[in-house]
Amino acid sequence: EADGSILAHSKFQTWTKYLDSFTNFYPRQQTTMIDENYDDARLLWILECEEKSQD
Repeated sequence: EADGSILAHSKFQTWTKYLDSFTNFYPRQQTTMIDENYDDARLLWILECEEKSQD
């Protein structure tokens, strides 16, 4: 992790590249990075954990 951020984590970057490739290969089946995988409560929990880990 470059700066300890979820967004800088190598697995997140890999996921981003995968979704970009998916979108290029299947342009009519685009998906979102967050909405398709996490509901609001789960996303909030993830971000709160990230914030606590920064302290």
